Amino acid sequence: MALAEQMSGRPARQRGRADPAPGPATAGDSRLFWAVPIVLLALLVPLNVFAGPLVLTTQRVVLMVAIFPVAMRFISGDYGRIRFIDWAIFLYLLWATLTIGINNPAAVVQYSGSTSLELLGGYLIGRCCIRNIHQFRRMARLFAGLVLLSLPFALYEGITGQSLLLRVYNGLPVVFSAREITTAPRLGLYRAQFTMPTPIHYGLFAALALCLVTVAHQNLWGLAKRLVVGGAIFLCSFLSLSSGAFLAVVFQIGFLAWARMTRGITIRWWILFAIAAVFYTVIEVFSDRSGIMVFLSYATFSAATAFNRVLIFNYGMDNVWANPLFGIGLNDWVRPFWMIHPSVDNFWLLNTMRHGLPSFLLMSVAWLGQIWIVAKRPLTEGSDLYWARRAWLFTIVSMTFTLCTVDVWGPPFVLCFFLFGAGAWLMDAAEPEDAAAAEPVQEGPADRPGRDRTEPPSRRRQTLSRNRRDAAPEESPDDGPEQSSPEAGTTDPPVRRRAPYARPPGDRRPRRG
Repeated sequence: MALAEQMSGRPARQRGRADPAPGPATAGDSRLFWAVPIVLLALLVPLNVFAGPLVLTTQRVVLMVAIFPVAMRFISGDYGRIRFIDWAIFLYLLWATLTIGINNPAAVVQYSGSTSLELLGGYLIGRCCIRNIHQFRRMARLFAGLVLLSLPFALYEGITGQSLLLRVYNGLPVVFSAREITTAPRLGLYRAQFTMPTPIHYGLFAALALCLVTVAHQNLWGLAKRLVVGGAIFLCSFLSLSSGAFLAVVFQIGFLAWARMTRGITIRWWILFAIAAVFYTVIEVFSDRSGIMVFLSYATFSAATAFNRVLIFNYGMDNVWANPLFGIGLNDWVRPFWMIHPSVDNFWLLNTMRHGLPSFLLMSVAWLGQIWIVAKRPLTEGSDLYWARRAWLFTIVSMTFTLCTVDVWGPPFVLCFFLFGAGAWLMDAAEPEDAAAAEPVQEGPADRPGRDRTEPPSRRRQTLSRNRRDAAPEESPDDGPEQSSPEAGTTDPPVRRRAPYARPPGDRRPRRG
């Protein structure tokens, strides 16, 4: 994108343009990017094997191999300073280990070890292996490619109710995979599970790729290509027939529509936040239910599911207030006897029930803190970084709401924290012109220590360029014949011809003109 287009806020309209090579302002270390495709590909091969009392999954084996070189370089400071967000996540894991040790001492090693490996491994690989927009786009394209690869399998499963890959994996010797879930048809289709633990996990897996690839490639792909890719991703998420997963798609489309309708309004996101706050206040005042319960009840396909989620939230919060500091650990939660299933379809609520309110506060500091810092980063509207920032924000915010209606574990758990860490580089992202302005100015012949040090860098560069131009030696007459005016008596200065263009060695292109 040209500098004039960046400053004017108009995105480039180049169709099919390849992703440019990283420049000096955006170059990052790509030696560890190999871990990104391996982690994403492991989502499609969920094989498990028993190793004594432990269960080794494909994701855990990959993370054990990749986390050590990534963590060592992270601690050494190769990926910037350790921020308060990183400390909040580390403290969350320590507190979670402490609560399991208090409530379930026999399970502290197995549970805390596997959870820490999946959460910290996914986060650090996203945090350290994606350091610029080029790696971010490569990750988004790979992720979207995996979602599109699942489309024919999901279509077959929606029509027949049979998961081909899970049947193949479970037929292999020694290893086993996720259990194939059979449910009653919805809207005339069976719920697609693909290779995920549940259909809702597959719907979330597909939904998270929507904005991540279509918005991040705003300046690279044409509208038709983005609509085709986005429509296919939309279809994949729909085939899960899960209201919680489809909620992520609804939020992303809503954010895109609001951004389109309010173009040119600087405070448009504050306006959207104010509208949401007003609606929530009205519901709290005039409804017999809380705003959260109204949200949970309407974010479903069926009334029975809505009623069940409201009950889970009410009794789950009773467990939180009864054990606010250390939670209940892995013990069964208190609920009516007729609520047979112990599952809690709310990731944030379940973690608070298990590890207490301090764990919720630490995770909120990390999650909301990074969203706030990235959202406040000054970027030129229409630039590549601007669209990458918007893609990540829309994805993470929609994921935040979706996790209020679903719990994640295994591959989806790793994916969520991987995508969260993949936006950490945006906290320090700077436009190319800003990076150039921050570079120190080299002293020239006329730029000696006697100059005014308080002069702005841009003014100093202009002065330096002018002084060098004035101090340049006069061109010799051998540079080319002079052309004088054909009229006699004219005193116009002679015009010198430009010196021939010096081509670099090996350049065999024909001369222009």
